[in-house]
Amino acid sequence: MIVCKVCVFLFWTWLGLSLLTPAAVAQPITAAVDPSIPAVVRYCIDPNWFPYESAIQGKHQGISADFVQLLQARTDLQLQWVKSKNWLHTIELLRNGSCDMTPMLNHTEERDEFLDFTDVWYRSPNVLISLRDEPFLQSLDHLDGRKVALTAGYRITSYVQQHYPAIDYLEVTDELAGIQAVIDEQVDVFIGSMLSVNNHIQANGLNEVKIAGWVGPEDLLRVGVRPSHQALIPVINQFIAQISEADRIAMHKNWNDITLIDNSNQELLRQVILGFSLILLVGIMYHLLIRKMNKKLLAQNAELQSLKAALTETNQELVFLTNHDLLTQIHNRHYFNQLLERLSSKKINSNSFCMVFFDLDHFKSINDRFGHQVGDRVLKQLTATIRPLLGDKHVFIRWGGEEFVILCQDTNELSARRLCLEIKQALDDLSIDPVGHITCSFGIASKQADESIMQCIERADRAMYQAKANGRNQIITAQKMGS
Repeated sequence: MIVCKVCVFLFWTWLGLSLLTPAAVAQPITAAVDPSIPAVVRYCIDPNWFPYESAIQGKHQGISADFVQLLQARTDLQLQWVKSKNWLHTIELLRNGSCDMTPMLNHTEERDEFLDFTDVWYRSPNVLISLRDEPFLQSLDHLDGRKVALTAGYRITSYVQQHYPAIDYLEVTDELAGIQAVIDEQVDVFIGSMLSVNNHIQANGLNEVKIAGWVGPEDLLRVGVRPSHQALIPVINQFIAQISEADRIAMHKNWNDITLIDNSNQELLRQVILGFSLILLVGIMYHLLIRKMNKKLLAQNAELQSLKAALTETNQELVFLTNHDLLTQIHNRHYFNQLLERLSSKKINSNSFCMVFFDLDHFKSINDRFGHQVGDRVLKQLTATIRPLLGDKHVFIRWGGEEFVILCQDTNELSARRLCLEIKQALDDLSIDPVGHITCSFGIASKQADESIMQCIERADRAMYQAKANGRNQIITAQKMGS
């Protein structure tokens, strides 16, 4: 028993020292001493919110499922899942006392009437979804009379109703129904959670829609507990405080298919495992054989600091994955938004900043005819062909699906058009088996002195769609503001 306690102590000590973000050393959390906490705590979830949480084949799955498993493993709480039909049904079960808590939801004033809340343990942004031929939308302030679909019972729905009462909206039962309402043209835009919306689009092949903008506020997800079980709050908060960065990465990776350590880092992984094994051995020796090993333990702490530096280097790969598209390895939409924030604070000379939007022609037909694996290969070959043509001053971004952006700094409109012609010629010389030749439609906009970067983006986007409307495989330069 003494040896087991030593192993647990050393494990959590190592984990706390090894993380990029310092976290409290996890200790066993006991709740049974409080008589107000029942032997079994019933919980319910949103069954249609994958990968955050869902009910698939009769099982609780998703990020919140990993959270619940970890909560049970590190406390003496016994949790029992109560199934529900949809999120509104889940809210009803919480109101009438049929379940005691839900592991993943936002705090709102309305929910304060029947729930108490823990600290935040997961964050996620919300996005705007529109048809592909719609222009880029910056935020809720730029919907311009469009009709919006909102999921009944979600926090973002209450937020829009409260802060944008003039918006015409349609309530839907879940996020997939909201995306379908956009496709069926019942609404112009749907607002949903980024990971869940992206999963629906990819899993159902909904190529008709795209992510058209970002929406504040982001989801700040907590555990909601009925007031009758308020004693659970400090127990769960103590558990949340002990969740490490490694735990969070594991939960995200498990449900978003992101590889954090590749084959090149296997040697590092072996060194970490070996170092950890040696530390455990030292701990066992400390309690069984030697009582006076403080100096040796200090030496082992120095070794742990070295391992921490190695793990920090490995986590740089996570930063790369955050800012790059996994399929094509070029910059992604998240990086683009961060770049725009930095550029918006700088003074940019007119006629020296251009935005190029381009779209792979007939990509849906390629997927339908040859399958998505061939479609993915076409996108990878397309980016591999274009990348060598771009200099250091050009930033290459996958906007989403088959749409791409090239941000050209210190570049005038003529040079940007010349670049598009080079890309077009390179694609003319390219043949991809079994598809054959591919073409793209280009839209160019040069930033003017009296317009913002976002207005320049919108003009480039409209020019690209004009190129597609004119028959595709064309380069269209956007008209000047006010023309």
